[in-house]
Amino acid sequence: HARSPDFPSAYVFPGGTLRSDDFDFDIDSTASQHLAKALSERSDEPIDVHQAAAYYVSAVRELFEELGLMHELVPQAAVIALLVPGVVLPYLADADYYATQAAPDLRQARATIAQARQLAPYEATYAAEAGNYALNLDQNGNPASDADWASAREAYQAAARLGSFSPDMFRQLAMVDEHLGDHAGAVAAARRALELDRYDPTSQALLKTLTSQ
Repeated sequence: HARSPDFPSAYVFPGGTLRSDDFDFDIDSTASQHLAKALSERSDEPIDVHQAAAYYVSAVRELFEELGLMHELVPQAAVIALLVPGVVLPYLADADYYATQAAPDLRQARATIAQARQLAPYEATYAAEAGNYALNLDQNGNPASDADWASAREAYQAAARLGSFSPDMFRQLAMVDEHLGDHAGAVAAARRALELDRYDPTSQALLKTLTSQ
């Protein structure tokens, strides 16, 4: 900030080292475990949960010190507590979301996207992706013979409740609802897909097929 004695009004990279008191904060155990896993994958040696939590505390402390906010507005402990759900969990959820693409098998992919949903339950994208993995869609968007239709419906409906704007997701929900015998739900989902992109020929054809039955 402008009153800082060092580099006033300048953008600086928050640098520094671990302090002994960085290990004193009680970080959410789930966040610490996921953070340790993510850091270990990017490090030459394993990072345990205590180190991972300390690294996180150190990074947050250095950032707020550089901004000149630490101690002026809120104490360090409050800053750390506030940023765990707001920064760490979304980061870890996003890492899991992208990790599903490199999962060695379908079981691992489903488990990883489920973990992302748990870390960030407000993200419609993760819910929709969970629905896709539940159906085990092929390159043409067709469900596999062993598709988990019930899980797909739960995931797609969650994505809809979370405000998804994906016409593709609503088309998938329509397909799932129709397969499970909920024709009215299928029509409603197809209509929503068309509302989101009224010129999309796929959504137009789907709605026409469903309403002609």
